[in-house]
Amino acid sequence: MTEQEMTLAELAKYLHLDVTKIERLLKQEKIPARRVGGEWSFNLHEINRWMEHQIGVADAEELEKMEISLHRHAGSSPNPEAIIQTLLPEHHIIKPLPARTKGSVIREICDQAMQLGLVWDASKMAELIGQREEMHSTALDNGMALLHPRRPQPGLIGDPFLILGVTSQGIPFGGPRGMMTDVFVLIGSREDSGHLQTLARLSRIIQVPEALIAIRELPTPGAIWDELLKIESQL
Repeated sequence: MTEQEMTLAELAKYLHLDVTKIERLLKQEKIPARRVGGEWSFNLHEINRWMEHQIGVADAEELEKMEISLHRHAGSSPNPEAIIQTLLPEHHIIKPLPARTKGSVIREICDQAMQLGLVWDASKMAELIGQREEMHSTALDNGMALLHPRRPQPGLIGDPFLILGVTSQGIPFGGPRGMMTDVFVLIGSREDSGHLQTLARLSRIIQVPEALIAIRELPTPGAIWDELLKIESQL
């Protein structure tokens, strides 16, 4: 097996799941896999994208279990657990985000990231995010979109970061059933493990009803940051 391919036993260790659980997923065709020489083989990038989807549809209890599993796998976690305090400081919150179209949202939030010294090439990052959105929109049914390239881009960013942007009106962004989107988070990650940890923690935060209420209704970045920090500290 190459570094990018895993056996059934290696995948079980990676996911902290019993082999029998993975075998059930295989029978149900709910996990990406292929046969190589009569044995199951799992591609690391495909598994990470599958985990990203699982995070997107998980409830609060499932997200907590996923986050614990991701931290165990990472050992000393690549991203700290307290993402609001470390990845989303107050000056990373942009309200209002001056954009009115899908393309301008992506360009504007990437430009802001470059101005903050978080991204080296805003146009390249915007291109990669646009490609990811064309494959499948990251817009959720709560009016929020979680922007990121298909794969982490260590060559385009320094340290991991989050940027939160709130537009003054909803924008057609590919949300379920044509729902409008007005809250956008740009996730900057250097590797898959850190990206998944950040995504799991962020998903736990936004499942708390007060989080999106605060983002939409509080008038200043400082007030929003204080509320998100309080919500995360209570998880």
